[in-house]
Amino acid sequence: MCKPHASWSAQWQAAARKLLPSVCGTSSTPNSPLPVVDVRRPPLLAWLFYMIYEHELRQLSDAPEALRDAMAQGIGLGFVKVFAALVVVTAIVTWWIVLTHKSRQVAQEESNRRRRRSTNRRRRFGMKSNRTSDRRSAAASQAHG
Repeated sequence: MCKPHASWSAQWQAAARKLLPSVCGTSSTPNSPLPVVDVRRPPLLAWLFYMIYEHELRQLSDAPEALRDAMAQGIGLGFVKVFAALVVVTAIVTWWIVLTHKSRQVAQEESNRRRRRSTNRRRRFGMKSNRTSDRRSAAASQAHG
């Protein structure tokens, strides 16, 4: 890409840093509990549910006022319950994704550390690496084959 700051995600991150500097500042650290995406998601869901709620209220415009008020209250309560459930599920899924990512990072660091330790032992004791011996045995088997 010619301009790395021209991508859509880079522009969103820049806008988020301007609007929410304290949240964005903590989210860029490797140990932050939740990414900025989780902070933006509930207001977006709330707006979406509000728009659907307003649409449903317009559908009730022909109903008698008492019925319309009762149905509006029921619909609103239902939307609030679904919204709350979605926020909780979203937070749990986001937390799970963060923990999975962190777990993979730790496993990769451990694998790299063991590989370095093994390589250092081989060098210290004058042992050849497995790759070198594998190449030699493959070449020998091809020569005999």
